[in-house]
Amino acid sequence: MSLLTHVYGRFADKGAKSNNGNAMNLQEFGNCIKDSGLLARTNAKSNDELTLKEVRQAFSSAQHDTAQSADEKAAVEEGNKSSHTTQMTYCEFLEAIARIGAAKWEEGALMDKIGRSIDKVAELLS
Repeated sequence: MSLLTHVYGRFADKGAKSNNGNAMNLQEFGNCIKDSGLLARTNAKSNDELTLKEVRQAFSSAQHDTAQSADEKAAVEEGNKSSHTTQMTYCEFLEAIARIGAAKWEEGALMDKIGRSIDKVAELLS
């Protein structure tokens, strides 16, 4: 299991089970980002502040308009049509972490920014 899988499992609501595991809502995702230190500014001279609005946008942008995964399709079939847009699957969590990196750091290569955000989130297990 990857470090990010463990982080996802740690923050995902144990009460919001999907077919293949837990789901993460916006509050839980926000807590993960806050606890990782990504909301803080690295230093006073840099322009790398991440806002709560950007965290909400990353969560929302990672959501798929249609049910794509087996978990999302099962939720829709069970009648919970909106759960796949209010609950984040692990794949969507990974996409949102990448979006956080792109939003936080203005300078640098995109892959470097994504790597930095992954590292910060993975540090939650230290």
